[in-house]
Amino acid sequence: MDAMRIWAMLLPMKVNFFAWLLHRGRLNTRAYLHYWNIRALEDSWCVHYSGILETDAHIFAGCHKAHDVWECLGMSLHGDLVQRPWDIGVGVTLPDAIRVDFFLLLLWHIWKARNSMIFYQLDSTPHAVLRRVAFGS
Repeated sequence: MDAMRIWAMLLPMKVNFFAWLLHRGRLNTRAYLHYWNIRALEDSWCVHYSGILETDAHIFAGCHKAHDVWECLGMSLHGDLVQRPWDIGVGVTLPDAIRVDFFLLLLWHIWKARNSMIFYQLDSTPHAVLRRVAFGS
């Protein structure tokens, strides 16, 4: 699957757009904003880990909040897969279309949980993130 197939997926357009930004390495992470001189270095750390740059790989794979979500699924995610979401969970016994949709929605909800923590100081549990993936919100 290449990046153009993201746009053909039957997910909400905001999730497709998120997936495209993620694939291109253009999510507005704190590290990305620092790279473009929009944020100072001291304002670019992970909201949960002071001193660690908030990159997309950290948000979705390295941060303990994301790690806990993956652990609930009995999986782990390596940071190099973050920009290729269609390669996540290849060994999972789901049809490819469902697998890709599920993992894109999971990444989307991890992103939303991160945003809720940054903007509203609302911390989500791993089970709450998974519940949103399953039931929407």
